[in-house]
Amino acid sequence: LHCVLVMNPNSQDFRKRLRELPAITSRCTIDWFQEWPEEALQAVAERLIPEALLETEAGDNPGASALGEQPMAEKEENKEQDVEPEGEGFPHMDFATRRAIMKALPAVHMAAGSVIKAAGRNGSCLPHRLRLQAAPPSSFLNLVRLFCGIFKRGTQEATAKRLVLEIGVRRLQEAKGHIESMQLTQKNKWPMMETMKAEVKVATAKLEAEKARADSTQRHVQKEEDAARKKEADCMEKEQEAEEDLKEGSTGLEGSLEALKRLQVAQIREVRAMTKPPPGVVLTMAAMCTVLDIPPVRKPGPVPGTTVEDFWAAAQGTLLKNPQKLLDDMLAFDKDQLSPETVKKIQPFLGREDFEPAQVRKSSVA
Repeated sequence: LHCVLVMNPNSQDFRKRLRELPAITSRCTIDWFQEWPEEALQAVAERLIPEALLETEAGDNPGASALGEQPMAEKEENKEQDVEPEGEGFPHMDFATRRAIMKALPAVHMAAGSVIKAAGRNGSCLPHRLRLQAAPPSSFLNLVRLFCGIFKRGTQEATAKRLVLEIGVRRLQEAKGHIESMQLTQKNKWPMMETMKAEVKVATAKLEAEKARADSTQRHVQKEEDAARKKEADCMEKEQEAEEDLKEGSTGLEGSLEALKRLQVAQIREVRAMTKPPPGVVLTMAAMCTVLDIPPVRKPGPVPGTTVEDFWAAAQGTLLKNPQKLLDDMLAFDKDQLSPETVKKIQPFLGREDFEPAQVRKSSVA
């Protein structure tokens, strides 16, 4: 039975264990491992760094970690020939740069150990563990892990930026394709656009001409509208005057109707008995004959060969012949049945001053 005990000579408990267990030094075979040579450091770096970086590459590209390892003899052969080993290596990095990193990390570790040793020989105040072993293998492993972590973070950042750039380039290419398509479409439609432009120009000229005609028509219509408004104002004024005249006539008509109701047959007989009636009575009989379409009697005038119209004789032969009938006809007379010709004939009587009721009443009450 063989037991292997591994102890760190840099540990503070190493001396304590030696004092408590003297058999460690008297009954055991001690293999004291000094600093690793440069070849060992480089071999460790070539072993650990690709594995750590392959895990990073596998995270970005699943399936990369499934690549098998090459035999050690093939690795040594590739290393001597500076050929990139198949199935392992740094992602996103050429082989020459990888080889330089593999050699640089051990060189940095050994240089640090040399500096610490030189400082110890010169009497510098160094910790006890550094005086025992200036550059332990664990520090090299920490250096490798530090490098792998920094490289991993840098690779991830670079990958993210590369993806952003790829997306941007792809979108620019898509935009370029769209622009070229639009330019081609515009080029194909350019003749049609020119034709439409000419048609629009002709249509614009027609619209301008039609607009000029419409403006002229509008001015003419405006003039006619102004004239119509003026006529309307005149008509309204005349209508107002007619309403006022109608109001006055209605007042006079109502008075005439009241007077007609008070008229007696005896008063009409009194008028019929007149041999030389006053001018007011003659004028009234002439107006009544005109309203009732009774023609006057024509008699020889004072000048030989002339005739005059005698409404008094016509009234005596028709209207005054039957006073009761005349009174009934006047009470039943419908003024709305007068024809326009009759109204026109009666107009001269209405404008005479001697035809006013007050003047006629002086000649006869009837």
